[in-house]
Amino acid sequence: MTDANQEPKDAIQETGQPSKDSADKPSTPPETLTRVEAEKLADQKADEKHSKLDTRLRELEKAGTRSTAALEAANRRTAVAEESLAVVQVEKDRAELEAAHGSPDALSLYQAKIAARERKATLDQRENDLTQKEADHADEIAEARSGKAAILATTIARETGVDASQLLNLTDGSEEKMRAAAEVLPKLNAPVVPANIPDSGTGKGGGRKLSDMDDTELADISDKDYFKRREAGEELKSS
Repeated sequence: MTDANQEPKDAIQETGQPSKDSADKPSTPPETLTRVEAEKLADQKADEKHSKLDTRLRELEKAGTRSTAALEAANRRTAVAEESLAVVQVEKDRAELEAAHGSPDALSLYQAKIAARERKATLDQRENDLTQKEADHADEIAEARSGKAAILATTIARETGVDASQLLNLTDGSEEKMRAAAEVLPKLNAPVVPANIPDSGTGKGGGRKLSDMDDTELADISDKDYFKRREAGEELKSS
């Protein structure tokens, strides 16, 4: 006999067990993208990224244009200022010259000052020309120095029995530094391998050309003769 207050067993849901109604309902599958939708989403993200990059590029181009314009404006202001200073200097010189008339000492002092200024201007111009020439021929100068350092390293290496390449890699290429390094570097049992000597230019000149000489002959050439030949356009033997 069943108690009126007692619920049927099948009406009580045990903890952790799904209800009969929920078990009968099909589960909702996770939302997925089709291949077309995934490609479309990827294209949208790529377009957004490209748009941001294009915007940034335009901003940088504008900034570069502003910087160029600012530099040109600064150069113009500098040129105007230099012209103004030149005008002021001319007027000042004229006034000093007029004041020096009638006074030999004052006139002599004025002339000496003008001569000193002209000498300084000439020296400054020569220095500027030399700096520009070095900049124009930086590669050739660097190559000549590198070639001379390689020859020197080979010579020192043969004298001391160390590795020529190490002399070049561990020093600034000067004879003093390479000889100091040669004193502490380990000696080689094998014959010394000549340092790599770059070649450049078209050779011309009297006697044997640099391109016809081996490393021993190159090492025997004086610095003056070597650089004279290099400046004349002689090339080194291809390594």
